[in-house]
Amino acid sequence: MTLGVLVALFPAVEASQVWLARVLRPIPPLAWIPFAIIWFGITETAAACIISIGIFWINYFTAMAAVQAVDKDLIEVARAFGHRTFAALLKKVILPGAAPGILSGLRAGLGQGWMTVVAAELFGIEGIGQRMMEASGLLAILGCHPRIAVPEVTWYYPRFRPYLHTYGDIGNRDNFRTLALEMAHGLRVPYWRMDVDPHAFVDAIAERAVEIEQSFAGVFAAMLERYAAHEGKPRWGEKTPYNIFYLDRILEDFPNTQFVYIYRDGRDASAEFLESAFGPTNSYSAARIWRDGQEAALAFRQQRSVDQWFDIKYEELVREPVDHLRRLCTFLGEEYTDALIAFHTTPTAKRRGATKDNWALAHPINCESCLTGNKLVH
Repeated sequence: MTLGVLVALFPAVEASQVWLARVLRPIPPLAWIPFAIIWFGITETAAACIISIGIFWINYFTAMAAVQAVDKDLIEVARAFGHRTFAALLKKVILPGAAPGILSGLRAGLGQGWMTVVAAELFGIEGIGQRMMEASGLLAILGCHPRIAVPEVTWYYPRFRPYLHTYGDIGNRDNFRTLALEMAHGLRVPYWRMDVDPHAFVDAIAERAVEIEQSFAGVFAAMLERYAAHEGKPRWGEKTPYNIFYLDRILEDFPNTQFVYIYRDGRDASAEFLESAFGPTNSYSAARIWRDGQEAALAFRQQRSVDQWFDIKYEELVREPVDHLRRLCTFLGEEYTDALIAFHTTPTAKRRGATKDNWALAHPINCESCLTGNKLVH
């Protein structure tokens, strides 16, 4: 944060480190995990290093943008009233004027920090990361359709939707921009690896969201639209763990949503959950998590029409994948393509398939694959 303020105030500082920011900013925080292990071993210090890297750039860019956005007329007025030294201007005008933006960056950084905590704990540090499961089979499969773009998980509903009241009146322009800023900068995979200018990106998302609807749903749609446009596809979908517990709110935000739900025998699902690097440590907890998800889905699906909810049984999918994916495409109103079966050849599948818990993404669908999850398609 301090560095961001200095960069905004002193062109010489910006010139001295702008090349470094351009080189390091695109590197995802998770890519630093091997270096953290080499430098610090499998320790809490290594986890703290990953978390710090994860939140640094959010605070850096928001602080820089906040200082640069301070009204120059206010500085001139302060000088006219005798505050001519740099220290006086910094104390009386610049920092107070930039405070809302800086605090927004701290808030977004806190959210990103929690996400990075999960990742940092996956390489052996005990904590909540060992109790969370991310299923990505449908993300990889439907993302291969030539008309449907599915980015990596957003966590928007678990992280933002229940806490909208903390932003105040979203109809207020400043409050709404704070929400848009935190959602835009708060992705676990920064900007879904799109090459964007962080400052211009937030402005574009906020403006497009206002055109759609000045709300959480508007920002959500603007973000996913931007990704779909980047991929050259007309439709988008989203899959995040625990979306299953926000189905009513998803439907409220997007009444035309089509839900795709893939489920698995509870015994097999719980057994594999126990072997996950970040699953529960006992069979009771594993079974309880499975049951809670099933109950949430059952209560919701009973009220949905056949053109809005589609069930896929995991055991049947792995035996006859083409038949089930054809029926899925029919449900979505899209033509089937063999590209769906080739999902394991995509860069995203190969990258995520290199990890223990997502190894199946790098292989064709078979009876040993694990493809569980819940997603929405718009």
